[in-house]
Amino acid sequence: MPGFGLWLFIWSVSCIGQDNYLWRNAMKKLLKSQFFQHIAGKLIAWYLKLVYLTSRIKCYPDNPYANAGEFKPFILAMWHGQHFMVSFMRAAGHDIRALVSRSGDGTINAVALETLGVKTIRGSGGRNRYKTISKGGVSGLLAMQKALASDISIAMTVNIPHGEAREAGAGVAMLAKISGCPVIPVAFATRHRVDFDTWDKASLNLPFGAAGFVVGKPVFVDNDADDLAIEEGRKQITAELESVTGKAYELAGGQYRT
Repeated sequence: MPGFGLWLFIWSVSCIGQDNYLWRNAMKKLLKSQFFQHIAGKLIAWYLKLVYLTSRIKCYPDNPYANAGEFKPFILAMWHGQHFMVSFMRAAGHDIRALVSRSGDGTINAVALETLGVKTIRGSGGRNRYKTISKGGVSGLLAMQKALASDISIAMTVNIPHGEAREAGAGVAMLAKISGCPVIPVAFATRHRVDFDTWDKASLNLPFGAAGFVVGKPVFVDNDADDLAIEEGRKQITAELESVTGKAYELAGGQYRT
C-alpha cells in the first residue's frame, strides 16, 4: 500500500523544492536511507493513532464485521489514497496481512503498519510480466494465496498505480478466483482532511473530528470464472467500493471527492 510516506514528505516541503533538481535528488537519496524510513514510518504510525483516538467514529453496520465473519478469511479491498487508516479497519483479534510495495516509500508504510500491529507482504505488480516479476508481483501473489489458505485475511488497495483513481484492477478479482475467498470492500473517512491533486485523489485524514467506517457486501468470483466473469467481478468490486467510500464520507459529515 505504497505512497503515504512519500507524498506526505513531499507535501510538507513542496513549497520550497518542487522545481529544484538538487532538492529532488537529495530527497530521493533520503528516501533510500533505512534510518529515515524507520523514523518516518514510526512518526506516521503515531500520527495515525492520534487520528484514530481523537475521532468520533460512526460504523455501518453498527457491528461492521458481524456478517463478514462467516466468510473468513477474506480480502479487504480499499482505494489507494483512502487507505491510510487500514490498521484500524480490522476486527479485534482478526489476523491480517497488508500488501506493501518494495519501494522506499513502501518500506516507510511497512514500518508504520507493523508498528500498528499489521504484518505485511512485500510485493507489487507492474504493467507487464517482466516488471511484475522484478517488483515482486509473483512472490506477493503467492504469499497472499498462502496467507488466505492459512486462514489469514489480506488487505490491499485495488486501483492500479497511476491509472484511474476509482477503478479496481483485475488483480483483486483474480486473487478472489484462485483463493476462493470473497472480496469485502471497506472505507474509513474523516470529516477533516487535506485533499491532494494526485493520481489517486488522496486524502490525508486529520484528527479531532467525526469519522465514518463502512464494511460492504462480499463479492465472490467463481474458481472457474473466465475472462468475462473476472471482468464482471472487477466491475462489481469497483461499484461496491465506491458505495462504501461514499457512505463513509456521509457518516463523517464530509463530501466524497469522486
